[in-house]
Amino acid sequence: MFLSFFRDIKIAFQNFYRNLWIFLVTIIIIILALFSVNLLIILNFLTNASINIIKEKIDISVYFKPEISYEQVFSIKSRLEVLPEVNNIKYLSKKDALEWFQKNHKNDPKILEALQGLEDNPLGDSLIIQAKEMNDYQTILNILDEKQYNNFIYDKKFGDYENYINQFNLISKKIQQIILIISLIFILIGILVVLNTVRITIYARREEIKIMKLVGATNWFIKIPFILEMIICSSFAFLFSIILFYPFLNIIQPFIFGFLKNYNLNIVEYFNQHFWQIFGWQFVFIIIFSIISSSIAIKKYLKI
Repeated sequence: MFLSFFRDIKIAFQNFYRNLWIFLVTIIIIILALFSVNLLIILNFLTNASINIIKEKIDISVYFKPEISYEQVFSIKSRLEVLPEVNNIKYLSKKDALEWFQKNHKNDPKILEALQGLEDNPLGDSLIIQAKEMNDYQTILNILDEKQYNNFIYDKKFGDYENYINQFNLISKKIQQIILIISLIFILIGILVVLNTVRITIYARREEIKIMKLVGATNWFIKIPFILEMIICSSFAFLFSIILFYPFLNIIQPFIFGFLKNYNLNIVEYFNQHFWQIFGWQFVFIIIFSIISSSIAIKKYLKI
């Protein structure tokens, strides 16, 4: 049994070498199909990372009137902290608010000069509130809008971040759809090319198959060398796709750093951490695809 299997592997490699140019086209098409699928994975990673970064930036800034005491601010803070919708609340004192304001307007001498002309700090305490989910912000805003807080709160700031995220999602989904269509086109072309490659190699050896059938060879005995040829072809394509894909990841990594400044998003590290999940399933798929396509292509030549 083992001798027969090794014989089949030897024959498969010999036939692969003899039909190298035919198999080379198949390898290139499979590489392109795998490459386009991995582009989808990159885009999905960047989309999720970007949305998470945007969500981290979202908060409600609550500015209190200067005459409001720390105890009054703390009572509101205590009420908000127990809400299940609230993730984090940061307290900013009058002094901290003034320092933050001066830092953000350091290039505007007129504003700084106006501040120095004032005897007292015109700013009040403030709270910076982060919710757990986007939908939770409206609940927090509703509480802050209650009448009992009208005399405490000077202003509230909350941008329309949900629309930004929805627009970002919409754009990324459209890009994903385009890449998905390209991937499906390459996969379809790959299926056709693989089938034709197998058919060409089988057609060239059709007389040999007929003779083997006449002397009593089983269908599986005839199929195995052709299936092994496609497995070898697909394995080479899979290996070369990884070899070519990692340099591509290293090329785009600086652009990712430039696009998402101050955030250490390492796409190479992501693929390393999920190597077996990503490439393992791809390898399983192309091996199954090779077996099925080879079996379909050779089927009609087994009928005598």
